[in-house]
Amino acid sequence: MNESAISTADWQSSASAASCAHCGLDVPPALIRPDCAEQFCCHGCETVYRTIHECGLERYYALRDASTDQRVRPDVPDHEFAEFDDPAFEAIYVTRDSDGRCSIDFALEGVHCAACVWLV
Repeated sequence: MNESAISTADWQSSASAASCAHCGLDVPPALIRPDCAEQFCCHGCETVYRTIHECGLERYYALRDASTDQRVRPDVPDHEFAEFDDPAFEAIYVTRDSDGRCSIDFALEGVHCAACVWLV
C-alpha cells in the first residue's frame, strides 16, 4: 500500500491542529508535516497554492479573504437521478467513442474553489 495513502480513520479523526493554507479546511493528521510552515488538506490544495505563489498571484488570498460574498450550499435533490438512466436522455446527451466508451459534457455551477475540481 502507498505510504502516502490516507485511511478513512485518519481523515475522520479528531480535530486537526492545522488548517489548510489554501482552503482553510482542517488538515488530516496523516498529512500534517511538522517541518513545514504551510499545511494542506490534500495534494490538490498544495498544488494550487504553490502555483499561485510561483506565478506571483498571492494577492488572490487577500482578495478572497476580503470578499463579503456569502457562499450558499445548493439544495440537494431528494431523488436518485434516475432520469440519467432514461434512454431518451442518453440519446440526447451521451456520446460514444469508437471503443464504445460513453462520455457526457456537463456544466458545474457554484464552484468557488478550483483546487479540487479534478475530483469530479
